[in-house]
Amino acid sequence: MIRQRKEARRKAYERQRRNWLLVRVGIGAIIVLVIAGIAWTALREFEQNQVNDDVTVYGGIEDFSRNHPPGPQFYNVVPPVGSDHNNIWQNCGFYDETIFNWHGVHSLEHGAVWITYRPDLPQEQIAEIESIAEQSFILASPYPGLKSPVVASVWGKQIELEGANDDRLEPFIREYRLNRDNSPEPGASCSGGTNLTTTELPQQEPVLPGTPPSSPQPSPEVSPVASPAASPAATPVIGPVVTPLGSPIASPVASPVAFRPEGDEQG
Repeated sequence: MIRQRKEARRKAYERQRRNWLLVRVGIGAIIVLVIAGIAWTALREFEQNQVNDDVTVYGGIEDFSRNHPPGPQFYNVVPPVGSDHNNIWQNCGFYDETIFNWHGVHSLEHGAVWITYRPDLPQEQIAEIESIAEQSFILASPYPGLKSPVVASVWGKQIELEGANDDRLEPFIREYRLNRDNSPEPGASCSGGTNLTTTELPQQEPVLPGTPPSSPQPSPEVSPVASPAASPAATPVIGPVVTPLGSPIASPVASPVAFRPEGDEQG
């Protein structure tokens, strides 16, 4: 009888010991998760602050006109970050030929991030950009003449990057893609527009009001998707001067492209 009581007390002690061990392990795991979460949040904030420091701000939602005049448009920032544009947007996705700026700007209006890259970028980096463009509301195309290997643009903002593997690209996309505080029409369609590309050199230098571009591009009139039809060029329309907020006017540049549509239609 005494032996049975001792055995019962021993088993109860072992159960209690196991329970306390489990409690201590659980508390330790929670502490580790909390610390990891704090560290992750701090890292993301640090990355975002670094990106924000490098972003050139040309204006906000209301600082650009948003008309749909026909024909070619020429811009104060190259690659453009906003202003008047064609009434048909560029379908989001990856292109290996140059697109018309006035279609790309319409995609920016819908909340897309437009990644432009030099055509001579190493093939593995182009492949990386193509992979990034599988996300919804990412537009990627070559732009000959860029001063930086890669330039990412959203409505009113732009960042120059050292390549597709630049650590600032992902935080830039995370911050501004479909950002309701930055895009005039976030979430409007980024498909069902046009896949039109061109072999012509895109605008290379910013154009100020009253200064005609040195070599105007013809602008085909485009019907939504599937069958864009070319029509004679129209008179270029030039938007208002855009001065970067706290940054000098940027004048990035160009490169060629072919199209692979995005996976999701809506982001």
